[in-house]
Amino acid sequence: MRNEEQYVAETLHSVLDQDYPPERLEILVVDGRSTDGSRGIVAQLASEHPSIYLTLIDNPGLLSAAGRNAGIRAARGRFIAIVDCHSTIGRDYLATAERMLDETGADCLGRPVELFIPADTYMQRVIGAARTSWLGHNTTSVAFSDISGPASPLSNGIIYRREVFERIGLFNERFDACEDVEFNSRLEQAGMTSWTVPALLASYHPRGSLWALFKQMGRYAYWRYRLLREQRRAFHLTQAAPAIAVALGIASLTGVLLGLSPVAPLALIAAYIAAILIASVRASAARGFRYLPALPLAYAAIHFGAAVGFWGGVVEGIRQSVVRAAGALGRRFRASRAPSPE
Repeated sequence: MRNEEQYVAETLHSVLDQDYPPERLEILVVDGRSTDGSRGIVAQLASEHPSIYLTLIDNPGLLSAAGRNAGIRAARGRFIAIVDCHSTIGRDYLATAERMLDETGADCLGRPVELFIPADTYMQRVIGAARTSWLGHNTTSVAFSDISGPASPLSNGIIYRREVFERIGLFNERFDACEDVEFNSRLEQAGMTSWTVPALLASYHPRGSLWALFKQMGRYAYWRYRLLREQRRAFHLTQAAPAIAVALGIASLTGVLLGLSPVAPLALIAAYIAAILIASVRASAARGFRYLPALPLAYAAIHFGAAVGFWGGVVEGIRQSVVRAAGALGRRFRASRAPSPE
């Protein structure tokens, strides 16, 4: 949690109202030093539910990975479920998770996500409709599907046995985003098992504006590229599709400015517009045609945000490589100039 006064009560009520023995449950709210009323809301709910262990933990690292690790270190249970603020879970979430972990023997459970929430604003519903459609997310992800059974945990692993952390460590706090993908990639590479359970559906409130969506997708894509540099198995080519498409478009338009035929860029633009229109109509048919006018803008924010973030990661990677190379050359030069011992 960090500055989530709008949603923290809703999130906590969904956890407090679980059909699960309260004496077997602990709720650890890890706060990244919120400056709004979030902490006060948590304290109030704790006082209203004295029979449930509900406590607030400070996260001086502020970011999600550090917060997850603080909660894991403090947790005493044999199963650890991570619930993000601005999300809600069903009443049978924990009971179902415990039963499935016992029945399957899995080390990790994944769950699907619903981003289209009727009570949200119009733009949040537009963004939710776009993000959960085939053109709005990585096609290799199972986060928005109803798949059931053994599956890769990369995109949706969220509930773990305690032994997982004892075996492969905690979340990588160098990651500002995609820390869950990085962690789940290590889990998978260690040969540990994951099971996806549709009954564990969680609802998330999406971003409230196109600009916020653009920045979110840029941040995700930036850290996806950083993850690619560390763990190639956690990366799929489709995650770079927006960045590749934008690069091709810029290259084609540059060619036109240099006097080449405009056929290629026009064909690319036409194909992209056609894909967005088809996806918008399909998403509107599923969610409501009132969202059709804004859906193309949401898709554009998703794709261009992802492209900018990915290429930002590429540039930063090159910069870091140049700095390291320059440092190595500097050290060699200084060593070569050092006087030889007599």
